[in-house]
Amino acid sequence: MREIVVVVDSTKLNQLARFCLTCRGVIRDVFLSGKAKGYRFVSTTTNLRRALQAFIRELPEGVDLSAISKLYVKEAFLLLDAVVPKRFYTPSIPLAKELLEDEDYEFEDAQALALAVELKKEGFDVFLWTNDKDFLLKSSKIEEATGVKVIKLL
Repeated sequence: MREIVVVVDSTKLNQLARFCLTCRGVIRDVFLSGKAKGYRFVSTTTNLRRALQAFIRELPEGVDLSAISKLYVKEAFLLLDAVVPKRFYTPSIPLAKELLEDEDYEFEDAQALALAVELKKEGFDVFLWTNDKDFLLKSSKIEEATGVKVIKLL
């Protein structure tokens, strides 16, 4: 059986950031359950940063941003097996942008998919974990073109 790698997109990382603030939700349990089964969780530096930025914009005034940011980064690095730099998945960005029709400035969706595609090329069984409808609405197209399975879970 090939190793299973789960690419975590920014919607799931944002959910993790919310858990850090409230200590409520099952997102952490899903990570830990997957790890117990031997799954490896990875993401991109861009997805990690964009999730934190989105989370910070939602915070009420008076919240200690520094403390929350540190807690989020600590939790993310505890649960993610790797945060992969862009140079690893750059070759697959054009295909990912085309499949997603992603026109965002930082292309965080395309970067998550590009990482998944490169890991698939390396021989891993790859799942892309997301709540993002850009992925979910195109999941069959993505799987057909790349072999990457898009999953929602939660």
